[in-house]
Amino acid sequence: MRSLVFISHDGLPDQGELILKLVQWMGVATRKVPIGQHPTKHHLAGELAGGRNTVVVSADVLAFLRERLPAGALQELIEEQCAQLLVFSVGSSPQHGDLFNWITRGAVNGLVPAADTRVFRFPENSRPLSGPFGGQSFTPKRATTTSALALSAPDTAGLHSILLADERPVFLRMKRGACELFLLRVDELPDINERLDQGDGITEHYGRLIPLLIFLRHSFGDMCWHSVGSTARLIIDDPLLDPHYGFLNYAALRKSMCCAGYATSIAFIPWNHWRTSKARAEQALGQDRQLSICVHGCDHTNREFDDLDPHSLQWKADTALRRMERHRLRTGVPFDPVMVFPQGNFTSLALSALRTGGYLAAVNTTCVPTNAGGEPLTIADLLRPAITKFHGFPLFQRRYPRRLIDFALDAFLGRPILIVQHHDDFRDGYGQMEAFVHDLHRIEQKLSWAPLATQLTRCCLVRSPADGLSEVRFFTGRFRFRNPASTPSSIVFSKEEPDPAAVSRVLVNGADTAFSFSNGSLVFEHRAEAGQVIDVEVRDRQRLPPPARPSSVIHMTGVCTRRALSEFRDKALSKHPSLLAAATRIANRLKATGDSRE
Repeated sequence: MRSLVFISHDGLPDQGELILKLVQWMGVATRKVPIGQHPTKHHLAGELAGGRNTVVVSADVLAFLRERLPAGALQELIEEQCAQLLVFSVGSSPQHGDLFNWITRGAVNGLVPAADTRVFRFPENSRPLSGPFGGQSFTPKRATTTSALALSAPDTAGLHSILLADERPVFLRMKRGACELFLLRVDELPDINERLDQGDGITEHYGRLIPLLIFLRHSFGDMCWHSVGSTARLIIDDPLLDPHYGFLNYAALRKSMCCAGYATSIAFIPWNHWRTSKARAEQALGQDRQLSICVHGCDHTNREFDDLDPHSLQWKADTALRRMERHRLRTGVPFDPVMVFPQGNFTSLALSALRTGGYLAAVNTTCVPTNAGGEPLTIADLLRPAITKFHGFPLFQRRYPRRLIDFALDAFLGRPILIVQHHDDFRDGYGQMEAFVHDLHRIEQKLSWAPLATQLTRCCLVRSPADGLSEVRFFTGRFRFRNPASTPSSIVFSKEEPDPAAVSRVLVNGADTAFSFSNGSLVFEHRAEAGQVIDVEVRDRQRLPPPARPSSVIHMTGVCTRRALSEFRDKALSKHPSLLAAATRIANRLKATGDSRE
């Protein structure tokens, strides 16, 4: 099996363990080659023997080897036994500038003094390597001090900049004999096990993280965890299934979807199940599933799933599904059993209630439960297509259409591209959404817009670490996969399951299959025919029903009042900004709303 070779020296701090953690997380085997105070060409040649290698080494260790090995020996090792060589430089040692000059034969003639970086950019011509990141840029919220690579000439033949910091290269590639040489300058390396503060994402780590992801995907291809396709969906929160709702006009939306090539899910409030007529539903949604509905809360009261009472949460989750089913039976409108939390607020216990209730997944703008406490998210959690560390139930992230690079990262990592909007985002029509969709298709040309449930049940990561064996990591309790191989093959499936006691059976195409647990994951193997469709169902142990919780008259009156006021805001006040602003201030003073835009 091919592995990444990391050359280290115990006496030189290089943060190499951080890189190894990321490489292993990407599904690539690693091999560490320590060198002593007196390294020899013979020793290194023996460690690198057996084929072309992907090698990672710090600038400090490479400089040490250059001092200790005979002239020409290190160059020969690099050019003859390295398929790819990544030299990373952390900090601003003046020794690094001379090393880069040597290894690039003068193409890089030193280092640019460190300075605060305002904008990072992946040049458009880097797309063959950087994929969806090509042409994208990002601005860190916090100042990043970066020392860049100084080029002897901006158009040096064979040298390609992959990432620029204020138009100065910090990640580049060039050929050195038969070796692809990569140079990376970073202020520090990312630790994928680093805990994130409440509400923090990984955007501040892009400059350190994305170059390494690009290098690994380029070097190892299908041996890395990767997706089998890119999918997308627009999700619009709250509207009734009427021809018009505030600034949302369903006929105009369908026309826009047809012209720009996208599809939409309406996050429908279950409390409104009795208010939809069959005729109005058909008029709003049309005849195909390019426009469909999913579940948005239960009553949509303030922070209703930000609750620590498991019985209350279970009642809300179950009631929401019963209402959606009654809505389906009466109107004929199917729904995806996917929850979008009102105001984005939820506890980890809410995810447990959704799993027990039979939901497929949750989709939310924030991925941090309000009670995360001692179990905060890490960088690694946010690099998976779905977060499953809370009761093994999948939580998929959606985003407002603000920064294209965030969606480029979703496409690169195999996450469904989920876009969130509200009716008032269409105040000026659908032009902005159409332009954004056009940009999405530009960065990911094979983007598909399947129904939401279809996307999530087929979302997975795959890798092929050895001949005849494939691995598939999936996230939802109901999962469908088509074997891409042209011959029969063995596939190892896995799904994160923090609590093995929760699972009672695993069905593959309707038949029970043996399974086990390893390192927090459910694992089973299946021999699949070429092109075979494999349907997996992970069944949980039966639960006792929660005690009945009939709604009080006071509660129902409050829900009715809230829904009436919300719709008055959306349908009337939203068209008069000054009145809407005054009403919002009053509601905030009264703490009558938990609505937020993240």
